[in-house]
Amino acid sequence: MITISFTFRRSRWNYGGQYAVFFILLVSSLWLNDRALDFAARICGTLAAILLITLETLIRYERITLAETDLELKRGIRSVDITRIPYHDIAHVEVLPSTLSGIFHYGTLNIHTKEQTITTFAVDEPSRVKELIFERKQTAR
Repeated sequence: MITISFTFRRSRWNYGGQYAVFFILLVSSLWLNDRALDFAARICGTLAAILLITLETLIRYERITLAETDLELKRGIRSVDITRIPYHDIAHVEVLPSTLSGIFHYGTLNIHTKEQTITTFAVDEPSRVKELIFERKQTAR
């Protein structure tokens, strides 16, 4: 039997304001370059590149993997801290919407086990993630 693992990363919509700043810096860099203000254009372009690299690193820093027998919460780029939660230990999964989650379809998950409650980061389509967790829980029995 072939099993499929699903991996979910932090939602980019969670960083909407920061991406707006990136876009403004990028457009400013282009505008300043057209005005022959090369030094200011280089500063804006460099800041935009640093911000983009930082945001993409933050998005890839945390991820949820729905494996065959357990749910894995992974944190880290090189040295990865893994928290494994067997599906049979999950009692309830709660979706916590944010202010803009209805528009952009992202939200935070609270995973309740018998011993603890784990709050995840904002993921895209949290209702779908919740459904997949319970589908995996049913097939893991």
